[in-house]
Amino acid sequence: MSVEALAVAEIMRIVSRCTRLEPVLATQDRVPLTDGHIDVWSTGSNANRDWDGRVNVQVKGRTKKKNSAPNFRLKRDVLEAHLKNQGVLLLCVDVDQKKGKAVPSYAMLTPFKIQRILDALPEGQQTASVPLLKFPRSPGEVERIMRVALAGSRQNPFFHTDPRFFESVRHFTISTVDNLDFQSPMRLSLDETAFVVEVTTENGSRMAIDGDFEILPSDYMPQERDLHVSAGDVVYERFTVQRIAGDQTCVTLEDGLSIVFRLGEGRRAINVNIDYPSNFVARQRALGFMIGLADTGQIAIGDRTLTMEEPLAAETPGLGEMRDHLQFLESLRDLFDTLGVDGALVDLDDLTDEHFGNLRVLYDVFVKGAAPGNTTERPGRTFVSFGEWAVMLVVVQGDGADTWRYIDPFHPDSPQMFRWAAQNEQDKTIPVTAYDVVEVEHLPRVVNLRLDLIDAAYERIAQAETTAAVANQCMRDLLDCVDAGGPRREEFLRGAERLNEWIIRHDGETAVHLLNRWQIAWRNEALTNADRMKIRGLKRESVRSEGEMAVQQELACALLLEERHEVEYLTGRLTKGQRTAMEGWPIWELYRKLALD
Repeated sequence: MSVEALAVAEIMRIVSRCTRLEPVLATQDRVPLTDGHIDVWSTGSNANRDWDGRVNVQVKGRTKKKNSAPNFRLKRDVLEAHLKNQGVLLLCVDVDQKKGKAVPSYAMLTPFKIQRILDALPEGQQTASVPLLKFPRSPGEVERIMRVALAGSRQNPFFHTDPRFFESVRHFTISTVDNLDFQSPMRLSLDETAFVVEVTTENGSRMAIDGDFEILPSDYMPQERDLHVSAGDVVYERFTVQRIAGDQTCVTLEDGLSIVFRLGEGRRAINVNIDYPSNFVARQRALGFMIGLADTGQIAIGDRTLTMEEPLAAETPGLGEMRDHLQFLESLRDLFDTLGVDGALVDLDDLTDEHFGNLRVLYDVFVKGAAPGNTTERPGRTFVSFGEWAVMLVVVQGDGADTWRYIDPFHPDSPQMFRWAAQNEQDKTIPVTAYDVVEVEHLPRVVNLRLDLIDAAYERIAQAETTAAVANQCMRDLLDCVDAGGPRREEFLRGAERLNEWIIRHDGETAVHLLNRWQIAWRNEALTNADRMKIRGLKRESVRSEGEMAVQQELACALLLEERHEVEYLTGRLTKGQRTAMEGWPIWELYRKLALD
């Protein structure tokens, strides 16, 4: 009997023991490409209604040698043909005719696997080495291989999936020859094992998808927990928990600070890891947590308190430096609180030695009460920079000779000291606030603005007839800062809203002030149906009006209502001068957004 016939006979003997499989294999190479197929049923009845499909099979016999390679070479054109024929289950049998032994192995050449082999084949190379796996003899294991191969026959490497397809996926089905442990992370790669992944959509459609897959149990994915974690005086309101190994769980309090709990051999080990965050508030809090842990040896999670088995000793390397650095950060916090600066804006990694020096001077002046030096030897306004931010101060002559004082002009206790005059009318001045002397280009970077008190600043000069107009210009500048984006967007938006409401209280609900109220609400995504009704009412009034601002008001209303065609029509009615003026108003941001949409 030939080696090929012995190989087919061995496969027939193994597969015939499987009640839900029926091999149909030829002993002569008269069948093109394959040697037949194996039918797969869902039951052992072999009834037509229970027939699931068939698997293409190619059987290769070879004389067993002492060091038979665990692979088999196939020609490029053979692989390409199998790719067009829904793949093939390659069964290779090493036959030892003297001992009467046959050792089967296999390679599951699904269409995706074949495509991967062909893609990796260098141009001009006509054969590829296909790795082989041991073919089992247990009926259950054999049937499992056939079912995976049957699922693989549904793969279509020539079909390109539209990403929108995954929006309707209902579930995934994984068919694999290996037992999967969904309690631990695993990786499925066609280079390592045989598997098929299929997705089923909401309408019942099923499709195989290509790729290697990382499968993570739910507890290996980061999960938010609304639970207090504290050490010393530092409390985190929530944290992220994630299993990172079978016996290890990581609790991340924020970027740069995490706790790893390790359970094993009746013990619980706690490791706290800190990588200094660059954000000022985050670093101060992380260091405070570490020092609190060092001082108490305890971590509180919810209503449970965990005690470290080996508390940090006072001489622990780096602990002294942490304490010193925390003390420095706490002095900066005192300075920021005094100046009304949001420390969460400050990125410590962006600060140079010069910036830190500036902050130390400000700390000495505003927190410790030291008299500053003034290298310019003249009073005036100054900006003290640190990183991308700055505080605006006023330098005035001190009580004694060669002494100076720094004044925070935005502090509510600071005196009213600013007046403005037109260049051609220097003898006529009007009172203004500190906000009105900050140039538009500096406004986004000045962080001691105290915008929660901006209305009080204008209240101090409310008796002047020009104050409402001055405040309105400031409100427009704040909206420009809002539209520029960045981490202070919400701060500027709240300031603009607060100031505009002050203007309305003092100047009435004029059309301009109402439009400003509504465009602020639009930026807050807070326009109500009642607001839209009022906007439509103003728009109708503007249509009937013969005022010089009628078209601009009508266009502003159309922008707020997002009436695209009306906007196009009304924009066309603007004169060149009117359009140029409107392009400089904050309401034009709505036009830009509408044009982009």
